[in-house]
Amino acid sequence: MELARREREIRMNRAVAVALMASLIFACASPGKKTTSVPKVRAEPESSRLLVAPPEPTPREMSVVYRKAEKFYSRTFYTEAAQMYLKFISGAPPGHPLVDNAYFKVGMSLFETGRYRDAQHYFNIVTTRFPKSEIYTEALINSAISLFHLNDYSAAAKLFKRASGLVSNPGHRAYIFFYQGNIAENKSNFLEAVDFYVLAERMAQNNHLVKASSSKLKRIFHNFLGEEELIKITRIYNGQRPAKLAFEELMRIYNQTNDQSQLEVVKAEYKTQFPEHSQSGAGAIAPVGDNAYEPEQIKIGAVLPLSGEGEEAGREIVQGMQLAFNSFNALVREKNIQLIIKDSGGGAEDSARAVEQLAEDQDVLLIIGPVYSDQFEKAADISSRYRIPVFSPTATAEGAAGFSDYLFRNVLTNSGEARKMAELAVNKLGLGKFALLYPDDKYGRELGGSFSAKVEELGAEVIVSELYSPDQTDFGEQIRALGGMTDEDIRKIIMNISKNSPNDTPEQVNQKLTELYADSLTIPTIVAYGKPPLTKKNFLPGLTVKYDAIFLPGLYDKVGLILPELEFYNIKGITRLACKGVNHPDFLHIAERYSEGVIFLDGFFKNSESANVRDFVKDYHLYFREEPSNLAAQAYDAARIALSAIAHGSNSRKSMTAYLNSLKFFEGVTGVTSIKPDGDADKSVFFLTVSHGKIVEYKSSPEEGGKAGEL
Repeated sequence: MELARREREIRMNRAVAVALMASLIFACASPGKKTTSVPKVRAEPESSRLLVAPPEPTPREMSVVYRKAEKFYSRTFYTEAAQMYLKFISGAPPGHPLVDNAYFKVGMSLFETGRYRDAQHYFNIVTTRFPKSEIYTEALINSAISLFHLNDYSAAAKLFKRASGLVSNPGHRAYIFFYQGNIAENKSNFLEAVDFYVLAERMAQNNHLVKASSSKLKRIFHNFLGEEELIKITRIYNGQRPAKLAFEELMRIYNQTNDQSQLEVVKAEYKTQFPEHSQSGAGAIAPVGDNAYEPEQIKIGAVLPLSGEGEEAGREIVQGMQLAFNSFNALVREKNIQLIIKDSGGGAEDSARAVEQLAEDQDVLLIIGPVYSDQFEKAADISSRYRIPVFSPTATAEGAAGFSDYLFRNVLTNSGEARKMAELAVNKLGLGKFALLYPDDKYGRELGGSFSAKVEELGAEVIVSELYSPDQTDFGEQIRALGGMTDEDIRKIIMNISKNSPNDTPEQVNQKLTELYADSLTIPTIVAYGKPPLTKKNFLPGLTVKYDAIFLPGLYDKVGLILPELEFYNIKGITRLACKGVNHPDFLHIAERYSEGVIFLDGFFKNSESANVRDFVKDYHLYFREEPSNLAAQAYDAARIALSAIAHGSNSRKSMTAYLNSLKFFEGVTGVTSIKPDGDADKSVFFLTVSHGKIVEYKSSPEEGGKAGEL
């Protein structure tokens, strides 16, 4: 879990495409504007629960109110700012010149607090009521961005298209093109996405957007475009950077397939279009050394955090690798295989140097690591240049393995984890409607977005989504947005109906409630009652919840607090799903009895019934006098895969790479692993649940027996 936190901290601090995906563009005269990062949220506006304007001010107070709102906004007190802007709007006379700006800033405040559907509602007010406003275009763009992060790509695309005809500022146009590229990419229209990313890169007025667009282009060229499409790009963008990238990718393909005739043709055309690079050709991808070389002294390298804040993670990974080497003791002795470990140091640059030092040693056939995703991605160019496989047991960033043909990993990504849970929920459990409540961070957005996409692909639907701040401890606002109500709320509603219709039976009251709340997520209900007439104390209130399950992809500390609040707000009787972040002993102490029955998953479960796992846990404890962590288990499997390759005759970097590319159904302690064409691992997982206060393997049906936890 410490590694997961470290991973997220690194990602949050990096200015990469993911952060740019949520940047807002606006040009009001008001101070305090900033950018933020956002994901998908709920399905319908809930503005009434936060945006209750204070009493109407007098005209003399108008300027004071507006200045207070601006001050709140500039200090990032967004809830207070939204309320104060609404107070200004409620008291402003018709035609006041700042009303449109106030609506816009309400939208911005909501956007900053993660209420993106509501934000889109207020941006829409600006575009519909104030078509001549100076901020019309900015409101239109931000409305489109809100829709984009709600995954409503069709509606977002229409607004971006409208906005592109109105915007003259190159920086704003760059962001529009960037989002249009993302929409095209999500629809698998890769050539169209390339065109948009090229425009975004050219017009961008900040380095972050340039890097994000460039990274997107490289990823598409490397993973999604074929030979014919790459050749087309070299002609469309003759002499321009996209053509150079396409040439480099073509040369990589022809080098890999040993198609010398096509390689010479491409090199000649490259030289014509880029004469300044004619001496080196595509020097950046020129291979170093002979990857078919078979050393007498076989070495396996590793780049791990042996110092600093990741030292504990590094120690656990080393122990897992040591145990793997011990399990192949006869092979290690016969081949005299050495394990060479280098410290990844303080960051990506130190890690890259360590990777290159190992790559320069021709006796090293494979490098295990780096541990963190930014370091793993940094190894892409080095692994391609030296044609050495780099195999991370832990890096989880989406798409990271796709940056080189020599990057591999033995860990399930966040999106892969979410897809596995969606498959269980829809295919095994037969659930059809879902609510989501997840943290507003990279981890939560990846899991929430991937779960939603997979659920819809399987024919089910997510009908409401909410997110919360990573440092939040009270989730009442979000649970109310999911339809939650307290007993007191429900009693008031029921007593109000009973007061207006005193002769109605409880059944008739329930029928009226069903009709009144037909379009809501939940229906207040009389669950049980005593002798009529109804009083506040002679009936049991409850809710009929219209979704089958709620997905909670957060860490154990937050999910542990959310579960009792769901009960308090009467979100009961539904399946509760989570992810590996809750597989922690403290989860049971925080959630107490409310954790009972929650279904989640993980890549490793030390108490598994699997004989493989039992033997590993026993041996690990014997050697190291402690229980293995997930990191130790993942490293154990990664090292065993490398040693298995050598046992099967992989005595060069070339044959080692071929072995990893063809790896299928490797049975390890972290499940069954196959390597996909993009270098990512397709892994089985352990499904878990809480039963009688203990975390155990989940069995969806009795006949599934010991393998019920895997999918």
